Amino acid sequence: MESYGSDSRSGKGNHTFSVETTVIINCSIVALLIIVSITGNLLVLATIKRSPSLHTPSMVFICSLAVSDFLVGFIAQPLFMARELTQLHLVKVPLEITAYAACGFSLCIMTAICLDRYVALHYHMRYPTVMTTPRAIYLVVCVCLFNFLMAISYWNRTVYLYIMATGICTCLLTSVAFYIRIYQIVRRHQIQIHCLQQAVQCGSDTIAHMTMTRLRRSVMNTFLFFIVIVVCYFPKVISLVIYNLSLKNWNIEWKFANTAIFLNSSINPILYCWRLRGLRTAVFKTFRQLFCRKFE
Repeated sequence: MESYGSDSRSGKGNHTFSVETTVIINCSIVALLIIVSITGNLLVLATIKRSPSLHTPSMVFICSLAVSDFLVGFIAQPLFMARELTQLHLVKVPLEITAYAACGFSLCIMTAICLDRYVALHYHMRYPTVMTTPRAIYLVVCVCLFNFLMAISYWNRTVYLYIMATGICTCLLTSVAFYIRIYQIVRRHQIQIHCLQQAVQCGSDTIAHMTMTRLRRSVMNTFLFFIVIVVCYFPKVISLVIYNLSLKNWNIEWKFANTAIFLNSSINPILYCWRLRGLRTAVFKTFRQLFCRKFE
C-alpha cells in the first residue's frame, strides 16, 4: 500500500512542509484506526467463539472478515506508519505484501458474502444443504491461498500493481453483478408475496413470507457492508489507475487512499454490531462479562 513516487521530503520550502504535515496527520489518523480495528475485531471474534448459536456458514464469512481486519490493524497499519515516519526501504516490501494480502482477503471475503446471500435467496429452501459450515470454511481457505499466491507476485512491481488493480476491480464488479441478480430475485418474490396476500394465506405461506423477509433484511445488511467497502476502496482504485497509466504522480494527494482502506477495517465491527442483531446482543453480553470480570 505504498505511496507512489519518489520521496517528496527531498523537496524544498512549503512543499516539504506540506508533505511532513500530511504524514503527521495521516499517521495520527492511522494510530486511532489501529486501536479501533484491533479492539473491535477482537471483540467480534471472541463473541463468535463464545456463542455456539453464531456458528453458522454466514458467520464463518463474518469471522474471516474480522480476522482479516484484525491483521490489517495489527500488522499492515503499524508497518504503514513505520514506512511513512522513517522512510525505511526495508519496511516497503513486507508492508505492500501484507497490506495486499490482508486487504485483498477482506475484499474477496466480501465478494464471498455476496455469493452467500445470492445462494440464500436463489435456493432459500435448500440453502442449509447447499451452503454448509464446512463448505464455507473450504471457500475461505481457498480465498486465503489465492490471496497469498497473488501477494508473492511482488517480485515484479509492475505485475504486482496490475494484479492489485485488476483484483480490486474484479471483486467489485462481481459483487455488483451478484447484487443486480439479488435485486431481481427480491423483486420477483415481492410480486409473488403481493399476489399471495390477495388470497387466503395458510400457515406455510406465512412462514415463507417471514423467511423471505429475514433474507431480504440480511441482503440489505450485506449491501450496506458492500457500499462501505466500495467507498473505502474507490480512492485506491483511482490512484492505481492513474499510476498505471502514468498520467500524473499524485504523491501527497493519494497518501490518504491507503488510510481510506484501513478505515474499512475499523468500520466493519461497528457495522456488525449495528446491523446484525444476534451478533450485537452477543457482543454486548461478552463485553459486559469481560468488563465485570476485569472490574472484579
